[in-house]
Amino acid sequence: MFLNYLFKLAMVLVLLAVVVLSGCMVSPAAPPAENDPALADQAATQAELEAQVREAIWAWEDAYQAGDLDRLMDIYADDAISMGPGRPMLEGKAEITEDFRLFFEEFTIDRQFSLVDLEILGDTAIRRGEWTETFSPKAGGDSITQVGRCLVVFKRIGDEWKMVSDIWNTESVTEGESAVAEETVSQADAKGQIEAAVWAYEDAYQAGDVDRLMTLYADDVVSLPPGFPKTEGKADLEAGFQEFFDTFTLDRDFELVSVEVSGDKATRLGEWTQTLTPKDGGEPIVETGRCILGYEKVGDEWQVAWEIWNTY
Repeated sequence: MFLNYLFKLAMVLVLLAVVVLSGCMVSPAAPPAENDPALADQAATQAELEAQVREAIWAWEDAYQAGDLDRLMDIYADDAISMGPGRPMLEGKAEITEDFRLFFEEFTIDRQFSLVDLEILGDTAIRRGEWTETFSPKAGGDSITQVGRCLVVFKRIGDEWKMVSDIWNTESVTEGESAVAEETVSQADAKGQIEAAVWAYEDAYQAGDVDRLMTLYADDVVSLPPGFPKTEGKADLEAGFQEFFDTFTLDRDFELVSVEVSGDKATRLGEWTQTLTPKDGGEPIVETGRCILGYEKVGDEWQVAWEIWNTY
């Protein structure tokens, strides 16, 4: 009887040990998401879609400010709707076309637009914007200036992104030559200037053009890259870029997330996915990252005073 008891006790202890050991075993760690080719492809595809939508957004702005009705309406879907304040909803491209035709016949336009937010949800994109614009009657008379905001929905139809709905309102409307407070206009102008500098940077960077790129930096710039010492001054930064461009060719998709302006200083937030292909024939490297750049106004130009970025 006593031996039987000892045998049962030993079996219980063995079972307990098995349970404890199995609970302590650690499953192999999953590979980091950044090394997953499928996730890298997905990020690249999303960046490509954002670039396509961004192109449609700025094509609309160009056509609108030029008063080019044909080019403008090419961006609208046939069943688009437009919901302006204090007026009936416009339904279909024909009604929207007639409304713009009458507007362009009556006014010339001077507009500063800021893209505040852009979100891609499959085949649908939603963009939020803010603007200040002045309408000057072609027949003469006082100009009208509006400060407003808008929400626009795009859908991918075939290979193109088309506007399917928009809604907008105004924060203020003022008639006469002093239409908007000077500070508001200068804020919108500054955002437009910085956005232009951002895209000039992207063009020079993707082209590997060191000379053009360095014209956008202040002489005493400070750069804070991940995993490297900080770089101080344009000369050291230029040497770093030259070595980088000598080593890699680039394919990059960039999104400007936001621009904030305060007097003669500004910051801009961006996100990007880029593929770096070694010129010596090695394996390409795909990075997804984000960056914040600080700008200072030097004379009539906005120059990068500092930058910090990382990858994820």
